[in-house]
Amino acid sequence: MGAAAFFDVSKETGELLVQHRHAAKVRQAEMIRLLRSDVGMAFLNEGVREAVFVRGSLARGDFCSRSDVDLVVLTDRRKAVVSHDLRRRLEWIECSIGRQISADCWNEKTCEDRSYGLGFWLTAFEARVLAGDTEFFVGCRLRWLNRMAKIPVSAMFEMRSQDLRRHWNIRQRQSPLGMNVKRAEGGLIDGDFVKLLKDRAGRNARISGKLQELFDKSELVHDHLFLVKSLLHDLKAAPRESALLECDAGQLPRVLRRDNVACLLDSQQELIEQLKEKLQC
Repeated sequence: MGAAAFFDVSKETGELLVQHRHAAKVRQAEMIRLLRSDVGMAFLNEGVREAVFVRGSLARGDFCSRSDVDLVVLTDRRKAVVSHDLRRRLEWIECSIGRQISADCWNEKTCEDRSYGLGFWLTAFEARVLAGDTEFFVGCRLRWLNRMAKIPVSAMFEMRSQDLRRHWNIRQRQSPLGMNVKRAEGGLIDGDFVKLLKDRAGRNARISGKLQELFDKSELVHDHLFLVKSLLHDLKAAPRESALLECDAGQLPRVLRRDNVACLLDSQQELIEQLKEKLQC
């Protein structure tokens, strides 16, 4: 099935997308409300510049019924000191909200953190501060965005290709449905990457008609990939497993059928290759 054929039958997909985004927004608002209280109590260090912000699906607003919570502790303290007591401070919050918490520490003063992977940099657009020194967070976020705007596009493609997490279990991926639609080649991370390039092109130069067409198409593909990922979360509560491997495809929404998912992944990969050519990278 080609890309055009998939989008010709996307009415059901559009309806599911509306329903799913509404449910995700409700989950997001409630979880942020709970976290603001719990995180605010756990991360109060007088005299220390520290802020906690949320990223990932909770920051984007596509928070699924079984999503985990991705937090980042932004600090000016030594990273080893933060890491030592971070787990202890988060354990009771996990129990309180009933979800797994994934947490990173980020200290702008260290070279390691300043050169963090592209996946982390992309979250600067969506990050939501939960607790701590808001002025500190806003200042760091502005510096991240300014720094990212100066990175050559060719270097950004290189950062994308070196993201080790996109290569997890590559030999076990016997079909597009065995892949992680978030990090796989042509997946959601690439969709975010395309949007970032669109922002860069919009700031720095007039976008040609052909390039604008590529960007617009990528947004359409990205919405469908988001729905695939979200439905997989809700159907199986396992974000890195394919629900289709154990279900009767005839009873699933069309967006989750094998040919459609394969078509989406293939079209997104094609978009990335065309962008690399058009942007001369």
